[in-house]
This record gives sequence, structure tokens and C-alpha cells, in this order.
Amino acid sequence: MKKRSSGILLHITSLPSPCGIGDMGPAAYAFADFLADTCQGFWQILPLNPTYPYSENSPYKSSSSIAGNTLLISPELMVQQGLIDQKDLFTSPFFLEDKIDYKQVTAYKIKLFNQAFERFQHQKNTYDFERFCFKQKDWLDDFALFTALVEYFHGETWQKWPKEVRDREIKTLQILRKKLRENIEKEKFFSLFFLTSGFF
Repeated sequence: MKKRSSGILLHITSLPSPCGIGDMGPAAYAFADFLADTCQGFWQILPLNPTYPYSENSPYKSSSSIAGNTLLISPELMVQQGLIDQKDLFTSPFFLEDKIDYKQVTAYKIKLFNQAFERFQHQKNTYDFERFCFKQKDWLDDFALFTALVEYFHGETWQKWPKEVRDREIKTLQILRKKLRENIEKEKFFSLFFLTSGFF
């Protein structure tokens, strides 16, 4: 490095948030502005990949190197997009300020995200979503199916799934894709929202 610079290591989850976990909402934008105002050159973060309870929500034990952690989606940005109402944010339980209760946060955010997806389904203009799914299908189709299967099998690790599912038998997967179609579409929607920070 020819030029000396300084920065900070701070994971997104450590940012302040009314939703129980730091996310990519207003606090993240404010922190980036703060770094710029104080002439910091770097903001180092930990991986943003999906996390799961069976791996203790570690970002280093993820199912994808491309997809994002939906817990980092900001409900406040969803309000700005008209996908949930402002009053929905105040249905949250009491969250600790210095610790993350992943079970509590997950239940709260899933409820909000399901409301957002339901409202999204009634939108007439889905061009951006369809274009995203087509352009990213090489990884997105399998990831969305896998995530839907994790929920379908109640969080069991894939090694414990039925043999025909674990070994990806074509006919079995075709049946499951049809059965879990809505949940698969929901995961694709979450991936779009995460990767665009809601601005689509």
C-alpha cells in the first residue's frame, strides 16, 4: 500500500436497530456516512451469507457463498417500499440492546417478511423480480429450493433428509418444487430484496 489509510471492523449485526439485530437499513447508511465524514477508508465486515440455528448462526457455516442472510434485511426499508406498514414495526417484542436473541428475532422478522411477500404478490409490475430470477437462476433455483426444504424438514440438516431428497432424485425434486412453490418464490423474493437493499 502506497497510501496509509484507516478503517474499522464492525459487522452489520452490531449496528443499532429497533428490530433486534443490526441490518442494512438506516443505521447502516448513517454509519457509512459517519465513516466518510471522518475520512475512514475502509469498513470491514464479516460474511453476509445465510445462517442457520443448527450451525449456531455462524456466518462461517453457510449454505451459500452468493445468497445473503435475510435477517439482515431491514423492515424499515420494506416500509419505504410500501411492502409493510409502519405500524407493523411496533409489533416487535422487547429486544435486548447488547445481545441478539436469534430465535426471537427470526420469529419477528419472518412474520414481517411474510406480510411483505404477500403484498408483493399482489403487485402488477413484477418485471424486476422475473428478470432477477432469470439472470440468477444458475444459483438461485437450487438455493431457494434448499432453503424451502430446510423449513419443510423443520431445520434438520440435509444429511438427515430422506435418501431420495438428499441424493437429489429428479422425480422427487420435481414433486417437491411443485409442493413448495410458494416458499421457493418467497426465498427468491428475499434474495432480490437483500441484494438490492430493497431498491428495485
